Amino acid sequence: MSVIGIEQLPEELLLHIVSFLGCADLLKFFLTDTNINRLYFCNDIWENAANNHPKKVILMKKRPKSYREICLARARFSSISQAMSLLSVDYTYIILLPGIFHESINVSSPVHIVGFDADRKKTVITNNHVAVIRSDLPNGQEASIENVSLANRDDSKDQNAKKNFCVDIVGGSIIIKNCTITSESRSCVGIHNRRSNPHLLQNLIHNSKAAGICVFDRATGIIEKNEICRAAYSGIEILTDADPMIRSNLIHSNLGSGIYIRGKGYVTENDIYQNHLSGVNIASGGFPILDCNIIRDGHKAGIYVHDRAGGRITRNRIINNSYNGMDISRLAEPVVEDNILSNNRQVPEIVKKSIDKGECTFKATGRLHLAQDWYHCKTCALLDKNGCCEVCAQKCHKGHELSYN
Repeated sequence: MSVIGIEQLPEELLLHIVSFLGCADLLKFFLTDTNINRLYFCNDIWENAANNHPKKVILMKKRPKSYREICLARARFSSISQAMSLLSVDYTYIILLPGIFHESINVSSPVHIVGFDADRKKTVITNNHVAVIRSDLPNGQEASIENVSLANRDDSKDQNAKKNFCVDIVGGSIIIKNCTITSESRSCVGIHNRRSNPHLLQNLIHNSKAAGICVFDRATGIIEKNEICRAAYSGIEILTDADPMIRSNLIHSNLGSGIYIRGKGYVTENDIYQNHLSGVNIASGGFPILDCNIIRDGHKAGIYVHDRAGGRITRNRIINNSYNGMDISRLAEPVVEDNILSNNRQVPEIVKKSIDKGECTFKATGRLHLAQDWYHCKTCALLDKNGCCEVCAQKCHKGHELSYN
């Protein structure tokens, strides 16, 4: 009976055999039989071994380029916190393989936390009631978190329990890139303290219990090329003398405004659309620069400037909003130049259908206030914020003393 050497096996069968080997055994396998070194550089083999290893956290000197480098690394841990405790000047990279990590990470020294799989949804860091990431870096030091999902859960029934940001940045220059961030407790990201100067880049920030991002207490930073959506409040809130740069983001489908500003900020080249309140709401004390944004398809005004607010509003395209393209209160003093306003104050289709049917529009819109003709009735004392729709004015309030609002 003839004997077939392992190197003579079909490559498909050989790949199937080595798929059962772990990182250490795989390395021994290649060391003992140099005739099959043609498979040494096959990334799929090393990826399978790395992902099947029970310890998913690897501490390394530099960012790996292949799963083979990860398999050859020796500093492996079961948790991110364990790896954080052994950071040094030489070892600053924490590589995460796909998995769910129930942890709260305190970033107070240089570290780079990277999800190695291309799909950030496969690597999740989550916790209940507390911040998933809290960053308080000394001045001049940098850290980064990349390619992971961050989720703040809140299963507490105690209404008085403290609510926390999913990512709480209280100091330093942390970079958060290509992450998915969501929060069931508070805003997805809180940036506060004048020492805070983070860079949020290419993240999906969604489904927060409050604002998507809240910047306050004189904080700065760059918020760039993110998608910020489905927040319970505004997509971004800029408060109390905060002064961030908001650039090239998609800000949409938030239940408040796209951006609410009671501070400063340079807001440029963003696409702000389909928010339930104003695209940009500049409250009293707000003095931002709004330049070259597209503000469109909102359920209220494109830009609303309150009394005792100002700033510069230049070169924006404000189109297809349900209310006026720009509402400026009598005591507001913004500089307004070279903006394009078109097709604003459009009646939504759901309102048109109700009017065509002769039905009260409240039946269709509920508590969502959409643009439409609105009447005050002096006879019924429906004044100020109270009133009635066009159908009710013609039917229920026929012959009353009405005024168009």
